[in-house]
Amino acid sequence: SKRRKVTPRDISKYPLILPPRHLSTWRLVEYAFAQEGLPYEVKLEVGGWEVIKRYVSLGLGVSIVMSICIQGDENLEVIPVKDYFPRRTYGVVVRKGRQLSPQAKGFIEVMEPSLKELWDEK
Repeated sequence: SKRRKVTPRDISKYPLILPPRHLSTWRLVEYAFAQEGLPYEVKLEVGGWEVIKRYVSLGLGVSIVMSICIQGDENLEVIPVKDYFPRRTYGVVVRKGRQLSPQAKGFIEVMEPSLKELWDEK
């Protein structure tokens, strides 16, 4: 699809591939469709964003994922739906008065560009 704007009504026509029901993404999707009074079908419930993206790439359905899960190298079309889903904010929690391990510092350095992108979207 070459559409740049998609509504929950548009999405409700396709089977969904979602993470496990106990995760917050499922509740956000459920809430968005309930707000619009729309039915939806969950075709697959699977763990892991890479698995979800793989099933979407195989044509088994569509999914709603956070932008941080999309690397840009996938053979998938990404259409923003931020108008229908609440903004999520993440941060790094560290223990006061403690030095970070080299691994933790490395993680923050790797994540910094993505975190900056998310911050700049505000």
